[in-house]
This record gives sequence, C-alpha cells and structure tokens, in this order.
Amino acid sequence: MKKTFARLIINLLVSDWLQSLGFMMSYYWIVKGKIVEGTWCNVQGAIINLGDVASGFWATSICLHTFFSVIKGYEPRNYLEISMAIIWPLNVFISLIGFVIQNRLHGNSYSFYGSAGGSWCWINQEFNEYRVILHYGIVTILASIMIFLYGWMLLVIHRQQQEIAVIKFEETRKILQKTRKKFIYYPVVYLVLVLPLALERYLAISGITLPFTYLIVAGCIFASAGTVNAAIYGFTRNLVSINSFLVFLKIGEEKG
Repeated sequence: MKKTFARLIINLLVSDWLQSLGFMMSYYWIVKGKIVEGTWCNVQGAIINLGDVASGFWATSICLHTFFSVIKGYEPRNYLEISMAIIWPLNVFISLIGFVIQNRLHGNSYSFYGSAGGSWCWINQEFNEYRVILHYGIVTILASIMIFLYGWMLLVIHRQQQEIAVIKFEETRKILQKTRKKFIYYPVVYLVLVLPLALERYLAISGITLPFTYLIVAGCIFASAGTVNAAIYGFTRNLVSINSFLVFLKIGEEKG
C-alpha cells in the first residue's frame, strides 16, 4: 500500500509541476510586454489546464485510495495502473479537445486559448461555456467527491477512535490517528489552494470582476501546490524534520 500511495503522490507532483511550468511561461509575456495569441499562448493554456485538472483528478484518486485502504481495509488491485491509464489520457484529451472545438465552431476567428485576465493564457472568454465544461465543472465535481468521502472517513475514524479509547488502547489510538491523517493532507491542500482562484473564476462568469491583484495572488497560491505537497511528503515521511529545516534556514541567514 505504501508503494502505491507514494507513486500516487509522484503523479500528483507531476501535475503540480506542469501547472507551475504553465504559469512560469508568463515570464515571456513580461518580457514581451503583452499577451499575444499564437503558439506560445496555446501551449501555455493547454499546459495550465492540463496541470490544473490533472491535479484535481490525482487528489481525488488519493482520496479514493485512502477511502478503500483506511475505511474498507483493502487496496483495489492494480489501482495505480488503472488510475494512470484513465487520468493522464483523459486530461490530455480535455486540454487538446479545445483546438478541435475552435476549428469546428469558430474556424480561425478566435483562438481557443487566449488571455485570461491579462496575466497568462487560458481558455478564451469567447469559449466561456467550455471553461465550465473543461475546467470549473470538473473541478467542482471532484471537490464535491472529496468533501463527501472525507466527511464519511472522518466520521468513521472518529467512531473507531472512540471505540479504541473505551478499551483503553491509548497508544493504538494515537497510531491510528497519526497514520490516517497522513493520507488526508494532500486532497485537503488541493481544496484549500484551488478555492481562491475558483472563486474568482465563478464570480467572473457571474459578471463580477475582482481586482487584478487578487487574480495574481490567487494564481500564485494555486501554483504553490507542488511546493506544499512536496513539503508535506517530506515531513510526514520523516525525510525532513522541523529542527533540520530551522537549522537549514539559520545556515542560510549566516551565509547571507
């Protein structure tokens, strides 16, 4: 189970990396001074959408794996292989189908990927309904699934902890609590980090425009998912400790 879980985390980190790579491509627009539709914009838009949605799928996959392993007490056979066979091809399809939609519906009138608030390229506002179909709707469904499953799991875990406490197996209860919390961090992080940007997008669809600064901050928060997930993995696997991290910061300050 540990190997499967670690490999699920790796796939989540790859999704986070793609998302960050897409946002880093905006340095090109900073140098250029403006966003121009074309090859670079198309690549950035496709990569950002791929990373965003894939992160949601992998967070949900981790949630399902946690549900089966912790609550049901077993790991589905070939879970990792099945997840990879479904999630990656599906997300590549979701990100590339926009070019087919563009050619069939609008020809060369509008590019499917264009400026998203003047800071990076994403699905053009002319294709607003596909922002819901290919991103918002998917993320909302995945988030709802995770919230439902985690609500269920927390209730079951709480009940089990109470039962263990009754028979005074305090040490066993602590181990159970510590082990199960490790599995919960990643999808919760996804839900928290995606919320600010998702809120901005839903308000934009409703005709409410938030300040440009909010969009930038929300994008930075979402793009930090890879760093946060890597930190969680390091701390929960004892690869990094608080003390060693503080020592590292202290050495850096002394060198500076």
